Amino acid sequence: MAVKYSMDDVQVAITKVIQCIPVGEGVTKAIALLAFVAEFPTYFSGPFPIQAFMKACSINYRPTADDLRPLLPYPNFLALMMQYREGYRDRNNAPWRSANLNYDVDWEGLAPAARFAGEGPWLVEEFKLLGFNL
Repeated sequence: MAVKYSMDDVQVAITKVIQCIPVGEGVTKAIALLAFVAEFPTYFSGPFPIQAFMKACSINYRPTADDLRPLLPYPNFLALMMQYREGYRDRNNAPWRSANLNYDVDWEGLAPAARFAGEGPWLVEEFKLLGFNL
């Protein structure tokens, strides 16, 4: 509704509230949050979009078609999710291993796996390609 009426203050307030509320457990909630982040890439920055992505991509989840439905308007996120999950399962062929990214992502709170395994910088670059200002 805020987008429809160009209410920038309301949009900013909504995204700030979303970032403060714990998502809870479950793939459905995690993917719904990721879809919201995907819809408003310019309003989310820092580690939050990547944290939301990593939570939705957890290999502990087995998402169904119904779980993934909120991401259908964002096929780039679905493709990135597939790449990430495949890379996490087969680290030797992970896309971030072949990426030439030589900088550290030093964000407090970013999942330890991303800080040390190499996917952090790769995810930052991928999110920049998706329109995020990280």
